[in-house]
Amino acid sequence: MLQSLIHVQQDRKAEPRDPAGEPALTARSVVASLLLGMQPPQLSGQRLVRAAEVFGFSEGATRVALSRMVAGGELEVAAGLYTLSGSLLARQRRQEEGRFPVVRPWDGTWLVVVVGGSGRRPAAERASLRRQLSGLRLGEWREGVWARPDNLGNPDNPDNPDNPGRGPAAALAELSRLAPGATLLSGVRLQDATGAVDGGSTPEAGSAAASPSVSRELAASLWDLQAWAAAADGLRADMAASLPGLAAAAPGAIPRAFRLAASVVRQLRDDPLLPSELLPPGWSGDGLREAYDRYERAFQGALRPILLGTGAGAGSVGPWT
Repeated sequence: MLQSLIHVQQDRKAEPRDPAGEPALTARSVVASLLLGMQPPQLSGQRLVRAAEVFGFSEGATRVALSRMVAGGELEVAAGLYTLSGSLLARQRRQEEGRFPVVRPWDGTWLVVVVGGSGRRPAAERASLRRQLSGLRLGEWREGVWARPDNLGNPDNPDNPDNPGRGPAAALAELSRLAPGATLLSGVRLQDATGAVDGGSTPEAGSAAASPSVSRELAASLWDLQAWAAAADGLRADMAASLPGLAAAAPGAIPRAFRLAASVVRQLRDDPLLPSELLPPGWSGDGLREAYDRYERAFQGALRPILLGTGAGAGSVGPWT
């Protein structure tokens, strides 16, 4: 069940595999993951080299990876410090949303995004758009139509672009970059699980309210909640089983913890953050977040002497990707 570290490459099927069949670590994935777990996402080249050595990468291999990431716009470098930028910085924001979600009480309304002309886009562009819309925690309702309950964001300032939750205006601003011409509709009250977009029409704000059963049915069709919960429960068990080796600094414990923690963060990044009214009983989201907070502290305790040096001051250090 446990997946190992998935690189920051998008096409996971194309990744090289190790002898066990798991995605192979690269110097780039280690650098990206370490910086994704930093607040702020910045480390010196020397410390990144030191950390990569724990995973078997030479200084030369790590320096080459750093140079390529700078050239590719994934990192910026100044005065010897490497900082996340571009798509990796956006990924860190989505990661933080999964770990520390900002939600508000749900009033029964939905956000619906209609992406015009999606069927006429090249296949690679359609695939990229699907990934990015999924990253905004939207579920694909039908071709070119995406939706989610409107429960994310700070109710006092829901449209602040810096808000960890995505309010309507902030989401629309991001969508305009992903898909020019996309339409975002907020305040939509669905009549049934299939009829809000019917016969080519678009849903209208303020239409008849959906019953709770209809909303639950739609949520279950947009996200495989049972599979997500089963994976989350397995990850919690894996973290509990690996803690003793991490605490004892057993050989190989840090790389194994790195892979496991990356899997947990990836799982949290895929949490749709639905209102409690739409979740199955005993939902595992908060439990996984709490377990990961404990695991993160143990991992930081083991990694900090390697990465920052003993007594090198506070800072959030993590293995996330």
